[in-house]
Amino acid sequence: MRTDGTRGSALLAVLLILALVSTVGLALSDLVAGDRQITRNSEQAARALEVAQAGLAFAKRELSHDAAWAGGSGMVFGEGETMDIEVTAVDATHRLLLATGKVADGERALEAEIALGDLAVVGDESVVPGSFRER
Repeated sequence: MRTDGTRGSALLAVLLILALVSTVGLALSDLVAGDRQITRNSEQAARALEVAQAGLAFAKRELSHDAAWAGGSGMVFGEGETMDIEVTAVDATHRLLLATGKVADGERALEAEIALGDLAVVGDESVVPGSFRER
């Protein structure tokens, strides 16, 4: 049996290695959790954009039947998905549409300026900058 002061040094080394491995494990766990949140946000942003696109298509269809249609809010699109549509008259034949798709914790907005015609409603859409918001 040794009694020269090195007694317990192996235990100390094992405890230091265990602390290091635990720290690395916790850091990796936090990294994975952060990646999961980023993935969830990306999926919700994509779904919210699809809902907003559907809202614009819906608004164009409604305006092709009724040029005085004023939009609506809280329209249910799917399970946990809603859309708000704002219609602003620019002049007698042009409307500005703002469609906001809402999914879970976020939302995405698209706007389009359209021309009302005899046979069709035409226009281009654009993503509203900074429109994805977590609630």
